[in-house]
Amino acid sequence: MIFANDYRCPVCRAKFRGTALCSRCGADLTGLMTLAARAYLFRQHARRAISEGDWRQGLNMAGQAQDLCATPQGERLRLLASWCATHCRVEKEAEAVRTEPPARPRARLYTRLEKLVSRIKANKIAGLFARTDRGRR
Repeated sequence: MIFANDYRCPVCRAKFRGTALCSRCGADLTGLMTLAARAYLFRQHARRAISEGDWRQGLNMAGQAQDLCATPQGERLRLLASWCATHCRVEKEAEAVRTEPPARPRARLYTRLEKLVSRIKANKIAGLFARTDRGRR
């Protein structure tokens, strides 16, 4: 895991080296390690839920991860899930519109909605996932 550079001992502020005891003061860091590992798992579940289109579940998991152990990458993931939960339902609404033939006056609205959905798919979601993954490597 990538915790070594991110966390510090709460007692002496020494860098976390991935061991159960602080190398400087000997404080027990198992609680910190458990919280960080649990937050990491929540983020993994959030990524999986978002990629499967379950945006509300992704938002819930990302929020729980941030509550346990806040990180900049986790905040970006939470923002992505929040954005998807509010904006990606437009895609589902557009699919519902596609099943019914559009009426003449609504033809222009239908094409604009379809363009919006394709823009969301092509640019926004892919770009936000790329930013989230970049911080993990």
